[in-house]
Amino acid sequence: MNKGSTPKIRFSTPLPAGEVAFLSVVFANDEGSILIEKDETDVTVGDYEISFTLSQIETLGLPDTGAVEAQIRIRDTSGTAYISNIVRVDVGRVLKEGLL
Repeated sequence: MNKGSTPKIRFSTPLPAGEVAFLSVVFANDEGSILIEKDETDVTVGDYEISFTLSQIETLGLPDTGAVEAQIRIRDTSGTAYISNIVRVDVGRVLKEGLL
C-alpha cells in the first residue's frame, strides 16, 4: 500500500460471520508500536472474511521505513481464540504528502 492512499484490506478468517464475537486487526512498526488498530465495529465481517478501508490520514501516518507488520486476532462465540501469523506489508512512500 502507499502512504496517502485508501486501500481496501481483506483478511480470510476460519469463521462464518455469526461466530465472530471479537476481533482486532493491528498494524505496527518494527519496534512493535501500534500504528493502526481496528475492531469489529470498524470492519465488515463476512463469512470467512473481514474487510475494511484505511483512510488517507491512517496511511499517511505509516512510517517511511518500507514496511509495517499486520496481525489479526479473533475470538469466536464459544471463546476460542485465533491469532494469525504476523504479515509484513510494504508501504510505498510518496513524493508529496498530504490529503487529496
